[in-house]
Amino acid sequence: MDNQLWKTALHEAGHAVAFARLFPNEYIPEISIVPDYEERTAGYVKPSTDTDIVLADTPDAEAEKRFLQDATYVCAGYAAMMVFGFSEEEAVLGCDSDFERAGSFLGEGKKEALELLDKTANKFAVELIADELLQKKVLDGEQVSLLIGVADGEATQKEYYEFLELRALMNG
Repeated sequence: MDNQLWKTALHEAGHAVAFARLFPNEYIPEISIVPDYEERTAGYVKPSTDTDIVLADTPDAEAEKRFLQDATYVCAGYAAMMVFGFSEEEAVLGCDSDFERAGSFLGEGKKEALELLDKTANKFAVELIADELLQKKVLDGEQVSLLIGVADGEATQKEYYEFLELRALMNG
């Protein structure tokens, strides 16, 4: 297995799981480990809406909560690497724009992301999504949701693969 590709898959899977947990009413249309040379990224998660918010000079509690959620989401790629045993030096590689986006919430975002992804179901979901990314390179939101459902015990891996087979038959 290509170690760099595995790291990218873990990183992106971490973002996807955190996004699903933090923004349950939002949707992930696509997650990929195909490099985007134009954007200079090794992979990406495309949320259905932009979670980025601007923190006012005197933010209210709701805005601060949303900003911390966003910081946690953007730090989740780093956190996934850490909970899977990579060194700090390896985990921070490729996180420059994530950390910049977290801004003054970076420290708290990292801490929250580590706590979130260290939970058994979330770590399992990251592993399932990363493994599937290595096989398929790109996943859609239904696949991500189903894999998280497998990690949560709401579905089985067999049901996930049956879903993929049925979808392939329907799409001809």
